[in-house]
Amino acid sequence: MKEMPVLVVMGLLGMGGTATAAPYNGFYVGPELGVDHDLVKSHYEDPSNSYDQDGSGSDGINCGVFGGYQVKTGNGVFSFEANYEGSSSRYHDSAGFSIRDKWSYGLSGRVGYLIRNALLYGRLGWVRTRFAVADNPVFSVGNDLDGVRLGAGIETGLTNTLSLRGEYLFTHYEDWVVKQALASYRFSPDKGQFKVGLAYHY
Repeated sequence: MKEMPVLVVMGLLGMGGTATAAPYNGFYVGPELGVDHDLVKSHYEDPSNSYDQDGSGSDGINCGVFGGYQVKTGNGVFSFEANYEGSSSRYHDSAGFSIRDKWSYGLSGRVGYLIRNALLYGRLGWVRTRFAVADNPVFSVGNDLDGVRLGAGIETGLTNTLSLRGEYLFTHYEDWVVKQALASYRFSPDKGQFKVGLAYHY
């Protein structure tokens, strides 16, 4: 699993030398599939006790769709993109505590540079994700959290209208405080993702 991003990037770089140039101008849409790793730090506090938990880690599969508009100027490519995705990532322990993210949507900008037919790019954007947390049988709640997303990737043309891309994304979310009676829980989520997407250009 850990070697997959490296293998995909090497494959895309190799394809970039012989692939057909995709039209990096205009609108594009497509599906994407990848893997998630969530890390949620937490802090518990009540009148007689408090403690920190370094991080509850969980892995899962994500799938979604994206669409955007891009402009090519020389070897530079500038894009504005929207996406929606769902995730299977969920952490739970034997004591009944669990946390998961269900779905996300966001907006981002890409800035890239074409080397032969391979587009190397960086990404910066905003994401909103629905998280759900439960400590059975004490409580079960959900909330939408905003996050800042950073990423980098490579895209290469397959035909005159299709391109394949692979990217790594990191999202840092705002803290979430859940209060129950005299106790409070503060959650600080982060998410790492590797995605592969197929874009149709028109």
